[in-house]
Amino acid sequence: MRVSARAIGAALVAPVRSATRRWSRSMSLRIVTTTLVIGIGTVMLLGAYATTQIRDGLVEDRVDRVLAESARDAATAQDLASSTTAANAADMQQFVLDLLIEPAVRGRVAARHRGPAFS
Repeated sequence: MRVSARAIGAALVAPVRSATRRWSRSMSLRIVTTTLVIGIGTVMLLGAYATTQIRDGLVEDRVDRVLAESARDAATAQDLASSTTAANAADMQQFVLDLLIEPAVRGRVAARHRGPAFS
């Protein structure tokens, strides 16, 4: 049994013609379809807006925490530098090494207490 290209084309076009005919004749189909399209579009836009607001809030919160931690580390370093009794180069080198290691150790301890989700 051989099927012609014209028959295949007609079989593909028939549902489109039927849908077009229904669309032009049925007011309720047009109302339902338009309402669905507008509703889905509105939900998508609101979802995108909410996601953006949540993301921005999380980023701002993280930036604020990082800035507060940096300020605290800088103040600690300044206090330690003001109170050092390093008298020679070896003592000064050890002081600088301690100054560099201390915030990193404190950060690891804090991260352990917060857990991996917040580090």
